[in-house]
Amino acid sequence: MKGIGMSLIILLGISLMRMEQTKTLAVKDILLDIIPVIVASFAYPLGNRKMMEVCGDRLNAYQRVLGMTLASLPFWFLLSLYGLFTTGVPSKEQTMQSILVAICSGVIATILFLQSN
Repeated sequence: MKGIGMSLIILLGISLMRMEQTKTLAVKDILLDIIPVIVASFAYPLGNRKMMEVCGDRLNAYQRVLGMTLASLPFWFLLSLYGLFTTGVPSKEQTMQSILVAICSGVIATILFLQSN
């Protein structure tokens, strides 16, 4: 239940960021925002539990985060190639925002979550 609450908070954040574009926002854009959050809300806990099941107590939180990051790199590489060929290189602002989100949510929040378990 706590995971659903966190996913709802993320969806609320996406909604707030998209508020300025509400007049031009299509259903397709809304789905492209919501579907990844829903998939991540299931995939992340499953990946975390699988890492804990396979590795047991041999790995600490930092090592599990590194393992999940390395294991997901092929997916991110393919996704970045798709983006490169369909829309081109991202702007400097988009790149900086992505790095900030990756560090804050992908690394810091994940480590805090895994250490609490």
